[in-house]
Amino acid sequence: MKQKRIRLRIARGWHRIGKTLAAPMIAFAAIIIISGGIVLPLWFAATRAPAVYGVVVLTVSAAALTVWLLGKFRRHSHGSSHQRRRSGAVWIATGLAAVGAYATLLVYSYTGLAGALPLLAALVASIGFAAGGGSTGRE
Repeated sequence: MKQKRIRLRIARGWHRIGKTLAAPMIAFAAIIIISGGIVLPLWFAATRAPAVYGVVVLTVSAAALTVWLLGKFRRHSHGSSHQRRRSGAVWIATGLAAVGAYATLLVYSYTGLAGALPLLAALVASIGFAAGGGSTGRE
């Protein structure tokens, strides 16, 4: 009877050691595989078609930023009715920021800084105007 408990304890100990060592190894392997799946196609596109690479990276980055911002604003917009009323201006400012930043990056990548500066100034002004809310002065 004692030997069975000792064997079970030994087996449990090796099981814990295996789980402890396996989790980081599996995570490490997953990171390498996922990174390779992302980096290798991007490297191939960057070396073979740089213009396509630039547009794809900017589009994916803008989409990821938009999804992140929408999720963040949805989580924070659940509150009083006053917060919901003001969130309309925040949504408009967020949309303007995403579209304007993407357009500014595209113009900058094709024309340079001189072409992007006026668009950037318009973007900053429109975001400030949209986030300013109504003209009542209460906010």
